[in-house]
Amino acid sequence: MQERQAMLARLLPLSASERTAYVQTLSGTDASIATRAADALALAEEDGGFLERPLLVSQRDIASVPAFEAGRLIGDYRLITPIGSGGSAEVWLAERVAGGFEQRAAVKLLHGRHPELATRFGNERKILASLEHPGIARLYHGGFDAEAGAYMVMEYVEGQRLTEYCDASRLSLERRLDLFLQICDAVAYAHTRLVVHRDLKPTNILVTAEGRIKLLDFGIAKILDPGTLAGDTQTLQLSPGYASPEQLSGNLATTASDAYSLGIILFELLTGVLPWPESQTPLGIAAERLVRESVRVPSRIAATTAGIPSRVLAGDLDAIVARALRSEPASRYADARALAEDVKNHLEHRPVRARAGAGAYVARRFVRRHWLPIAAASALFGMLLTSVFLVASQARRAELEARHATAVQGFMLDLFRANRSRQPDPVKARQTPVRELLDIGAEKVTSSLADAPDARLRLLRVFGDLYHDLQLRDEELRLRRAAAELSATLHPDDAQERVPDLLALADVLRSSKAMEETQPTLDTAGRLLDASPQSSPELRGRYLLQLAEHLQTIDIPRAHSLALEAVALFDSLPASSQSAEAYYLVGLTAGYLHRNEETIAAYRTSIARSTEVDGPVNPDLVITNYQLSLTQALMLRYDDAAASAAESLRQALAINGEQHVFAIRAHMQIAMVLKETGHPVQAATELCNARDRAVQLLGADEPFHVRTANEQCGGAEGAEGDLENGERDLQASVASIERHRPNDLSVSSAIDQLADVWIDLGNRASAEQALERARTIRQRAGSPPNRLNSLLRIRLAIDAGKIEEARSIFASDLRGEQTPSNWLVPIQDSLLRARIELADGNNKRAIEFASHARIEALATPTAKHIALTIAEAQLLEGVGRLRDGDPASAVPLLQDSLAMREERLLPISPKIAEVAMPLEQALRALQRPKDADLAHAKAVVAWRAHPNLSPRYLPADAIASARLRQTSGSSTP
Repeated sequence: MQERQAMLARLLPLSASERTAYVQTLSGTDASIATRAADALALAEEDGGFLERPLLVSQRDIASVPAFEAGRLIGDYRLITPIGSGGSAEVWLAERVAGGFEQRAAVKLLHGRHPELATRFGNERKILASLEHPGIARLYHGGFDAEAGAYMVMEYVEGQRLTEYCDASRLSLERRLDLFLQICDAVAYAHTRLVVHRDLKPTNILVTAEGRIKLLDFGIAKILDPGTLAGDTQTLQLSPGYASPEQLSGNLATTASDAYSLGIILFELLTGVLPWPESQTPLGIAAERLVRESVRVPSRIAATTAGIPSRVLAGDLDAIVARALRSEPASRYADARALAEDVKNHLEHRPVRARAGAGAYVARRFVRRHWLPIAAASALFGMLLTSVFLVASQARRAELEARHATAVQGFMLDLFRANRSRQPDPVKARQTPVRELLDIGAEKVTSSLADAPDARLRLLRVFGDLYHDLQLRDEELRLRRAAAELSATLHPDDAQERVPDLLALADVLRSSKAMEETQPTLDTAGRLLDASPQSSPELRGRYLLQLAEHLQTIDIPRAHSLALEAVALFDSLPASSQSAEAYYLVGLTAGYLHRNEETIAAYRTSIARSTEVDGPVNPDLVITNYQLSLTQALMLRYDDAAASAAESLRQALAINGEQHVFAIRAHMQIAMVLKETGHPVQAATELCNARDRAVQLLGADEPFHVRTANEQCGGAEGAEGDLENGERDLQASVASIERHRPNDLSVSSAIDQLADVWIDLGNRASAEQALERARTIRQRAGSPPNRLNSLLRIRLAIDAGKIEEARSIFASDLRGEQTPSNWLVPIQDSLLRARIELADGNNKRAIEFASHARIEALATPTAKHIALTIAEAQLLEGVGRLRDGDPASAVPLLQDSLAMREERLLPISPKIAEVAMPLEQALRALQRPKDADLAHAKAVVAWRAHPNLSPRYLPADAIASARLRQTSGSSTP
């Protein structure tokens, strides 16, 4: 390879005729190398890159390779029509012909069997298998066909090439930058997996009809290896127009190399042309860039085919492109994420790092970015002064008025004097942040104004509200306590004065370490209201809301009743945010009671009321749309659930941007829809990434968002087959609740999911205790039995051979239960009955139940969303037929079930072993030992990955057990 690169360097400056003459002067090995290098340089002039025209295979060899034909079967797929072709591979649109469901895919077939090409093809397949990202075309399957050779099956993406899409749609600058950020997100994800793409260009990026990007072709990508510091062995397989200088010179490609290519793509999106003179060929560009930089500035290109005025490109975007295209890797952006952050900074009017050092520029950006909070802070202190003087002016006696005014004046002077004493430098004193002034004021208000208690009370309320808005709960709690105590002293029997302070205190207590004080505080508020029949309906409604929120995980039926009372009160008053909150609580508590239609109706009313009062974009809409999506997913209305989750994310991004808990929760719900529709691997990736962002933002022990993220991440990991990590994350979620809110209803969900993982891991005793605890917590809160809890108890009974106990639990907990109104429950019940009958030796009854479930599932309008349920039905029917002495009819059912599970679960999932074992047995009965060995090898992967597994996933007969012991000591298949 080094000889080839050296020859390339000698040939690079020569014209085509000079190259031919030079080759003719050589003889022997050099001539052979020079001929290949000259061919490579000629191909490079076409700017197609060497990915489609590899040096490893000559054009004569390519011509001799027979073309694939439409209708040919490759694995489980039938070729339909070619959608791409080159020297190394062909890509065909194909349709799945096995598995009982329709699927279109792209099948990539390798030309010839050259060992280096096969190695590169295998590397590409390995890299794609490690990547699960919505912006990267997914790998479904790969294999080897006896006649066609190596192949891989990938996601088929319908879309336009990036630049064609932008030009055809005449996209605005903001929309182009949005697409670019999507590209960066996909590349950054690959970088986190230590994968460098090395061939980023618009032809490898498609845009779907929905405006989402898909990154293709990892043919020359590589996995970064710290031990590999030699030159880049893929120098000759690249696209010169988009390659970095270090790639062109044969040096090591890093994440900064991809950042360079992204800079070129960004330039093209902004201007419609490449950064290089248009008259140059791609190879001319490459030769020139090996010697010096020749990069144009986007804003200096007078007429752009992109239709974006030059003036809007000047400044930030010029600087970002210039930094991305610096020749030294250490001087440019380190990776795609760093580049994306600067583009986001530009869009959000923050200083971009590419322009670091310009003080005035940074100041302008700060003011522009923070104009609203700066203006609000100024107005706030103005309002503070005004409100304080109004308090004094409204005093009943002139003497009190004078005292209040004097007290307020002294307080404000002391506030700024305290700041001045802490900051002796006048300039620094003027620059004291609002938060620091707030802390100084809060500290003083609790210890001053003893001779003006009414003024002090109002100031305590103002500062408490400010801390509430900033979500500084500990600081708020201290002021709310002081306000409630002072209010009780000044107005002991005045409900209108005291109750608001008690409700504000209860609200912050509920999420603090002193939560046990919440109920007594609310009881005091209730007694005051009962003793004051003339108190306003609005105040009583606020009390009902606070009490319902406190009881929502302790006494659900009562909380639901209180929320309905609050709705009735607020419906008699003008529309308000409290009315929207009351409907939200009705929906939340109705959901706990499995009244899902009522839940959806209440959430929709809450959304309408909130929009009417607070506008079409407000924080309440983020949470309500999130909860609406949860309920819609529970009822299998997956399209509606995805739409509600997307709306929650849109609201979150509009209000606080990506780095906020609102956005994290919305991303989590989108991932949960993926999990519910049978994609646990993608869901686990997204959920665990969201958990990591939440930890960075809030800290590992944050009791709500991080705890919820751990639960959802752990549940998805368990579902995909990563049992040990799922156990760890679910235990973290349970431990967090026990530290902050012991025996809260929300812990029961995490406990049930943890029990599910423990059952799979063979930890029966812990699972039994966990299920009983979760059941007790629900009973104490007045919540109906949980379906997952009942299903797991039945499974434990089956695994222990207690068939009558399993039947009893089914009859008491599930038959006739108040379940969500969806069509999946009867199908799941049929599958459960099939398992019970199999365990009881009633094979024909099991076949009937499983077959019925399979037919019903395939007939549903959204069968594509329940592929794993269909796989379960095929497994149980196949096992029943095998045990009934009919292995021939069992094999296709088990093969389809295995294929579905392999497509959607990790290879280490014990659910793959669960299918592979009976399939092996059926294949051996049919005298197909090679196929049986392959099935056995797939089961061994799961056995080795998990040292302890449930008996369901382990072979029961002595022969199989011996084979397990034998293969467990051999090399991994």
